Amino acid sequence: MATRRSVFQVLALLTALMAATSLAWAALYPAPDAKSPLYILWKAGLPTIDPDLALDIMVGDFHPEHLVVGRTPEELRTRFGSLTPLSAASPYLRNCHATSSWNKNAVVFLRSSPWMVVLENGRARDLVLVKGC
Repeated sequence: MATRRSVFQVLALLTALMAATSLAWAALYPAPDAKSPLYILWKAGLPTIDPDLALDIMVGDFHPEHLVVGRTPEELRTRFGSLTPLSAASPYLRNCHATSSWNKNAVVFLRSSPWMVVLENGRARDLVLVKGC
């Protein structure tokens, strides 16, 4: 039968192991990285990093569309802080939109980033990183 002391020792060992694992993870994947603990926690909904930094990190994320597709503009504002309408986007982004296959769709940009959200029926249908057009 386990004594209180042995239970305490096991809990202390598990706590130390979790702390060591967290420190190693943070050392291996420091921010800005899509595998960093801060970004992973931000993806889970915790306010661990600045949304502008998160948008920069999203470029290296394997599935950034999972953060956007299916959400309403209000949900996107809650997550990213602000949305930029096409009319207020930079001339470069407006030109890219005009010459793209999405030129007939309603779009917004996440903050002042090149991440374009294609809207359909009041929800995000697609996420596009606008570059090189």
